[in-house]
Amino acid sequence: MGRSTAKPCGPAFSGTTTRASGWRAIVHPRVYTGVRDAFARFEREGRPAGLVEAALLMERPAPYGFDAIIVVICGAELQAARLHKRSGWSEPEIRGVLAAQLTDDERIARADYVLRNDGTPEDLNAAARALWKKLTV
Repeated sequence: MGRSTAKPCGPAFSGTTTRASGWRAIVHPRVYTGVRDAFARFEREGRPAGLVEAALLMERPAPYGFDAIIVVICGAELQAARLHKRSGWSEPEIRGVLAAQLTDDERIARADYVLRNDGTPEDLNAAARALWKKLTV
């Protein structure tokens, strides 16, 4: 699977609940269909597990249709700094985007496992590998 080269659209949806809800109503069902199809294929192939990176899908009400939910979180200041570095958005744009998302506490409440991403990429990689091993052994 590849990466999108499309420009992030976060600021376009911050503070505009109707617009974001309409977009989610179009995109989320298609994403869930793709995820269900992939997991059915994994099961047919005898794979022990699969992972889905779908942070925004968590914003819809449960159930999510997954055996477990893993969230990756970091402090709000670090999240804002990383978003600015990656996107170049202004501070007001970043505040709007983050305000439109679930808080870390809300994500944690919906999760079965929590990985902290306050350290280095190597730290997160080690934590993710340890959790993968726990889930697939």
